[in-house]
Amino acid sequence: MRKVRYLCVLVAGLTAGLAGAQLALSEVQSFSDNMTAGIGYLAVVAVIAGRWRALGVIWASVFFGIAQALQFALPALGVSVPFALLVMLPYVIAIVAVSGFIRNSRSPANLTVAFARTS
Repeated sequence: MRKVRYLCVLVAGLTAGLAGAQLALSEVQSFSDNMTAGIGYLAVVAVIAGRWRALGVIWASVFFGIAQALQFALPALGVSVPFALLVMLPYVIAIVAVSGFIRNSRSPANLTVAFARTS
């Protein structure tokens, strides 16, 4: 069990570092404060909405990605919607999802158990 926890922490750190580097270098091409603009909140909601299962998290992430892409696609298609409404759409969907529609999502039993290394 200890090896799995170590491996999971290492993989999570590696992927978070790669995601941060990708955001800073290819999207924005510099680092600035608040460059993620709350996307981490959507990631947490995707995990909860996906019921802590990989396939569910993938589908929830795709759903939130589509909601984010609508802010660019709808104006291009000629749909007249206020831009501020389109920007906040993923976050409104996330709040609605967490506030009542996700009832059977139970977190893993060891999620809040501190990892104490013993030698």
